[in-house]
Amino acid sequence: MKGLEGVDQQLLDKLEGAGVQSLSDLATSTASELLEEYYSNYDDSGIGIDLETISQAVMKAKQKLIEDGLLQKDFSSAEDMLEVRKRLVKITTGSQSLDLFLGGGIETQALTEIAGEFGSGKSQFCYTLCVTANMSDKENGIIFVDTENTLSRTSSSDSRIKRTRYRRGNEKDICL
Repeated sequence: MKGLEGVDQQLLDKLEGAGVQSLSDLATSTASELLEEYYSNYDDSGIGIDLETISQAVMKAKQKLIEDGLLQKDFSSAEDMLEVRKRLVKITTGSQSLDLFLGGGIETQALTEIAGEFGSGKSQFCYTLCVTANMSDKENGIIFVDTENTLSRTSSSDSRIKRTRYRRGNEKDICL
């Protein structure tokens, strides 16, 4: 936090003493929380520190992290978000009915949990997603977190993925 431009070093030292150890800590805290922490460690050198002063320090820390590419701009208009949603790619599940139900398929840039009873087809569904994600000309990626360790337990998993790949017409070998 040393040398944050436009912020009094004495204030930064006091905030550090109150538990703020990094620019990230400062940027993700609220000014009222910091003011409360600051005055709980109050001494005579704290005179003149108010909510606005700490708010400015928080804003400057956020701006520094945004400039450094470590924090995304925290405000987006509804129009901005709509444009992002329009460009969002969806991966087909391999089932037209399920894709229709999901509004076009599984969303990319999101975490999707697949849950169900033992033997209900969760792994096969994930194998299909791995294949269909790689069927387009775009560079898609999918991360399959196998919490039941089914991929390493059976050698049939590899052949099941290959069968799914060929059944869907995907000749790319990058699925494995």
